[in-house]
Amino acid sequence: MTDHRAWAEAEFGDADVGDARLAYRLVQMAARVAERPDGVVAQVFKEPAHRQGAYDLLGNGRVRSAELIASVANATTKRCADAEIVHLILDGTSLTLSDRARAKELGSIGSRKFPTRGIKFVNAYALDEKGAPLGLLHVEAWRRGPQNSAPRFIRRRDGQTEMAQRWCPAVETAVARLTNACPDALVWLVGDRECDDSRFLRLASQKGTFTVRAGQNRVIGPVRGRKRKLFSVARAGHSFGTRTIKIPATPNRVARKATIEIRAAKTKVLLPLGGDSRRRESLEVSVVHAREVGPVRGVRLEWILLTNAPIDRREQVDAVIASYRMRWRVEEFHRSWKAGGCDAEGTQLRSLEGIVKWATLLAAVATRAERLKYLSRTQPDASAADELSDVEIVALITAKRKIKSSVEQVPDGIPSLEVATRWIADLGGYAGNKRYKPGATSIMRGLESLAVWTDAVGTLLTPAEIKRRLR
Repeated sequence: MTDHRAWAEAEFGDADVGDARLAYRLVQMAARVAERPDGVVAQVFKEPAHRQGAYDLLGNGRVRSAELIASVANATTKRCADAEIVHLILDGTSLTLSDRARAKELGSIGSRKFPTRGIKFVNAYALDEKGAPLGLLHVEAWRRGPQNSAPRFIRRRDGQTEMAQRWCPAVETAVARLTNACPDALVWLVGDRECDDSRFLRLASQKGTFTVRAGQNRVIGPVRGRKRKLFSVARAGHSFGTRTIKIPATPNRVARKATIEIRAAKTKVLLPLGGDSRRRESLEVSVVHAREVGPVRGVRLEWILLTNAPIDRREQVDAVIASYRMRWRVEEFHRSWKAGGCDAEGTQLRSLEGIVKWATLLAAVATRAERLKYLSRTQPDASAADELSDVEIVALITAKRKIKSSVEQVPDGIPSLEVATRWIADLGGYAGNKRYKPGATSIMRGLESLAVWTDAVGTLLTPAEIKRRLR
C-alpha cells in the first residue's frame, strides 16, 4: 500500500477510458475518494471545480463502469501473484437507495410488494490462503426489471434466473481473469446457501475446487438399490473428531468459542437438468457436516458443506471448513462498503452507470481498509513498510506525536503493522476499547486524516530526509 495518489494509479491506472485526460481525472478522483471516502459526491469533493469534474466523469458515457471494474480486477490479480491458493468468495448483496419519486434508474429490492428500491450486486472477492483480502476480481451489477410471469420451471429451463444470467457469468469472468494472470494458483470457490444451485455446482466443479453450504436436502444417488437424502448421509458420515473454533459476533450473536463435531462422506447428488426435475444427472461431491456440541446459548451452529476437495485425511477436512469460514470476510467488506466508512448507500446519484462507477471507487477503498485491518490482526509483527509508503510512515509518526497522551512513547524508525494501524485508528477517533481492535471505519477515517499529514510531509521534506528519519 502506498500514498493515495500511487494507490489510485495502481487501482485505476489501467482503465481503458479512451482519453488520456479522462484517465488522469479518474486517477485523481480515485485518490480523493481514498482520502475522504463518503457516499455523497459533494462530501468528497468540496471545491466546486473538482465536484463538477467528478459529476462530469460519472455521467460521461465513454467512461464505462465495466472498465473501472476490469482495472480493479487487474490490480487484484497482481496481488494474487504470490498466492498458492486464492479463495474466491461469491456473494450477492444490494445497495438500497432513496427513490421516493421513482425517478432514478433503480429496481425493486427484496419482495416486490415492498417499496424498497436499489441495485443488486454479485461480488467476487479474493482472499489468499491465510484469509487476507486481495481485492475484487469482478462486480456484476444490475437493476431488476418487471416481474417475469412465466412459471419457475420455465424460467429455470430457459436460463432466465439470476443465477444463470448474473451469478454464473460472474464466476466465469472472475476465474478467467485469475487463471490468465496466475495460472499456477489453485482457485477455490466459496459460496453460501444461495449458491446451492444446480447450474452453479456444475460450473464450480469445472472451474476448480469449491465449497458451498448446502441449502437443499437433495436426493443422492442410489445406495443399495434405494435413494437417500443428502442431510441424513452427511450426519451419518465418517467421524473426524471435534475442533474448537472462534465464532465472530454478528448483530444477533455474541462472539464465542464453539466445539464442533465433524463428519464427512463421499456421495453423488442428483441435479435437475434445466427446469425439469424428472431429468437428473449425478455430480460426485463430498459432504462435510459440522455441528456444535455441548451447551449452547442461542442458535446451535450446524453447517452441511458440499465440496469437490479431497476429504481422506483430517487436515483435508479442516481445509474445507477453513475455506467456508473465510466467507465471512465478504460480509465485513460489504459492511464497510455499504455503511461503514464508505457509506455507498448514501449516494444521491440518479443513473445506473453513475451509481455503479461511484460504488466501484468506494469498493476499492473499502477493500484497502479491510486488508489493513486483517493484516494488523493476523500479522501484528510485520513491518508497516509492507503496507505503507515511507512518506506515510513519517507522516504517521509526526501526527501521532501531536495527539499522544503524556505517557505514550512514539519512537523513530518503522513501527510494526499492528502499532501503525492502531495509530491510524487513533487519528480516526478510535476510542481505545481494550475488548475491540480498530475496525475498518476508524481506519478509513484515520487514513483520511493521515492524507493531510502526508501531503505536508511530502512538501516539507526531501526523499533523502524521509529515509534518514526511518533509519
